[in-house]
Amino acid sequence: EIKNYLREHVQQLPQMISTIGQVHQILRNEYPCPDISIFSWMSQQTTPQKIYWSDREGKFEMGGIGSADRIIGQDPIDYAQIFNHCEQGLSANNPHLRYYGGFCFSGQALKAEWAPFGTYQFWIPRFEIFKQSTDTFLAFNIAFRDITEENIQLLQEELDNLQGTPFSLIEGDPLPAFQKREDIPNLEEWEKNFTFVLKDIRDKEFEKIAKTRFKKIIN
Repeated sequence: EIKNYLREHVQQLPQMISTIGQVHQILRNEYPCPDISIFSWMSQQTTPQKIYWSDREGKFEMGGIGSADRIIGQDPIDYAQIFNHCEQGLSANNPHLRYYGGFCFSGQALKAEWAPFGTYQFWIPRFEIFKQSTDTFLAFNIAFRDITEENIQLLQEELDNLQGTPFSLIEGDPLPAFQKREDIPNLEEWEKNFTFVLKDIRDKEFEKIAKTRFKKIIN
């Protein structure tokens, strides 16, 4: 059982690892595992922090839960500081280790539904299931600064809450069926807004506008 192995590994980390030096860098372990549905695995997790990402070519996809490191802000964006933080966490020895997140278009006008995200947010999940080509892996991430005797119990609790590991997955529906989809704005309002935006660009009121819409799924 992979959870038992990880539990023993986490218990030994303070004796194995020195936190002197690159304390912000992330230690990562990857374990080959059977091919499973990432959405099935994520649907069984109880942690509120979940993320899914895939590339456009369909060669890489990842489902992550929990947080090994996170940087979030409500202030004006300092790109140099953010990129420096991410650079300290990453390592050439871990090509699959990534920060996931993004920036808001305008930090001056955050709507209520986006306020918890902040003007920017990037994070590395604690646990990941990721697929590359035909291979599937379980990954465990932890910052060197968190490898202390005091944190071991908290890490063990995170492991205890990990549901449906790849070697003991309870298969379920990959995604719950939805009954209704609502687009805000709807197609008619979107086309009307687009006409106004196009006119403003032609009149040189704006050089570029990013149009977005909100999708609500009810299940």
